[in-house]
Amino acid sequence: MQESQEPIFIHSLFRSGSTWIFDRFRRAGTNYWCYQEPFNEILSQLKDSPETVLEIHESTSSVLRHTKLDKPYFYEFHAIREHIGDSFQKCISYDSFFDTTICSQFDEYTDILICHAKGRPVLQCCRSFGRLPHLKRKFGGVHIYLWRNPWDQWWSYQVNGYFDTVNLAIINAINPPPIIALLRSELCLEEVRNSRFDQEFQCFQQVALDAKSRYLIFYVLWFYSLIENKQLSDFDINIDRLSVDPDYLQSISDVLLGFGIHGVDLSDCHIPMAVYTEEDRAFFESIEDLAHQLFARVYDSGTLSQALHWQHEYRPKGIVEEGKLIRDASKARMVALRFADTASQVNKRANHQEAGAVYNLTSCREALLRAEQVSSFAVDCNDELYRVYQSNSWKITKPLRWINRKLRGLGR
Repeated sequence: MQESQEPIFIHSLFRSGSTWIFDRFRRAGTNYWCYQEPFNEILSQLKDSPETVLEIHESTSSVLRHTKLDKPYFYEFHAIREHIGDSFQKCISYDSFFDTTICSQFDEYTDILICHAKGRPVLQCCRSFGRLPHLKRKFGGVHIYLWRNPWDQWWSYQVNGYFDTVNLAIINAINPPPIIALLRSELCLEEVRNSRFDQEFQCFQQVALDAKSRYLIFYVLWFYSLIENKQLSDFDINIDRLSVDPDYLQSISDVLLGFGIHGVDLSDCHIPMAVYTEEDRAFFESIEDLAHQLFARVYDSGTLSQALHWQHEYRPKGIVEEGKLIRDASKARMVALRFADTASQVNKRANHQEAGAVYNLTSCREALLRAEQVSSFAVDCNDELYRVYQSNSWKITKPLRWINRKLRGLGR
């Protein structure tokens, strides 16, 4: 039987297990030619600095807690760089996030990837969830929507500041849908336009947003993606359910085979899932309520009810509990949020004072660095607690003693 060569698109937000899924396809052998994040801005360097693109591997994997890969992230792009040439243009990553008509190179570049793949093309995309309808109409293929519960996903974003910055780049897109335009208005965010990625990102990094605003941006993108992509995709994979439900794993494996996708083993999926307190729940749900009010101004009630049903149906069981270890983890998260808010205020004050004031600049950088360190610790705390739960033994508390030590040191 001849294997299908139609492209496979995997659409998701960041931190939803996409690198792990990508690695499963890579491990399936020569049947697949796997592109990771084909619309990543780093690929703009492929023509002039191809070796730089190839080097983004070990250090990034460690910092972002990605699955360890046996080849560099962008190996497949590097292998066909002569064909890609200068087809990757700035407008591909974010400017055309919701409207591909403003970027003529978008289709040309995507077509090159598909046509020159040395196997069945797999495009694992974290920057496509605003463009799924266009990609499906233009290139056909199989479209998979990968998603995760928003609480764990957003906390995973806090491993460093990049993801919140990218969220600002996404909502800065040209011709955004009404809900994104409404969000920008709600937060009083002005458009940023520059011909260079680094200049735009510098502007985004100067935007002073507290934790609530950052979660609001994330959640609006998350909920928008759920509404727009779950039903349009050929099938969806919830990475949380895949981690804990053998029947769900079997059903997804059967669906893959039904779409002619063979040899992809998803059996070792274990994505961390934290357990939250009522305080955590109050933080998230108050912001989600505000987001839902924004959506109600754009979408009909039936659409919103369906999306909320999906969200609650796939919410991990036991997500809100109490207990000393859980309270310690929650305390780490709340401390991280307070540091982030303090850094935001320092940043805001620095932006309103003289640019040459060295003290203000230094204070701002120190506050931002401290906030990022504490947020990273909170992510570690979530992951460690998940490992203890997976051990099936509450006697294994020794690995968590470092949580209390860390918490005592956070205020220093």
